[in-house]
Amino acid sequence: MRKGKSLVLGVAAGLTVAAVSVGGAAGAGSPKAPALQHVNVKLDSAHVKPAIDKQVPGASGTFSATWDGAILRYTLLFKGLTGTASTAQIHFGGSGASGGLAQPLCDPCLAPETGVVPLYAAQIVALKAGRLYIAITTGSHPDGEIRGQLRLGK
Repeated sequence: MRKGKSLVLGVAAGLTVAAVSVGGAAGAGSPKAPALQHVNVKLDSAHVKPAIDKQVPGASGTFSATWDGAILRYTLLFKGLTGTASTAQIHFGGSGASGGLAQPLCDPCLAPETGVVPLYAAQIVALKAGRLYIAITTGSHPDGEIRGQLRLGK
């Protein structure tokens, strides 16, 4: 009988120690939030793909954002477009390539545009690899009048 009781007490004591250890570890050093990373992009007509027939020399913009590992908080500025900014969107695609829609930003757009968008697994992988870009479209250039590649900074 004595062996049985000590076995039960030993197991119970082991569980208690394990519970204290797990609780102690969680309380002692909770995981740190990821550091904010910055994204600063210049947009122009020279980088639009497919290339537009005639570049728009006065058209330009900036996309400034912070990314916390999940959420992108941004400000989008633009000027000199041939008309109203119909849409601004984040697309999949490396430099020189066109790709599918990753995140819509505005429709229609007025400068400045500010907002918050979540990024999901495939979008995060693409962001880290430099394979996301911003495109702003107009009535004259429905595939994009200005564009810029997103790159994570420090």
